Amino acid sequence: MFEDNITTKRLLKRKSYMEALEKAKEENNDFKVRQLEGKIAMFNRKHYPENHWNSKEKGTYVKKEIKK
Repeated sequence: MFEDNITTKRLLKRKSYMEALEKAKEENNDFKVRQLEGKIAMFNRKHYPENHWNSKEKGTYVKKEIKK
């Protein structure tokens, strides 16, 4: 139930960024275009990462080796 709301909120936010980007391109506002492209890139990196950490197999932190 909550997943649908979170997903919908993410899609609406991304859609608003894309619409603002199109508007900025029409107005030839280079600063706004670069700013929105950066926001979209960070949004994608945060919500749709390329690699996932499997903590069940790899653990949640790097373990120090014990010297014998």
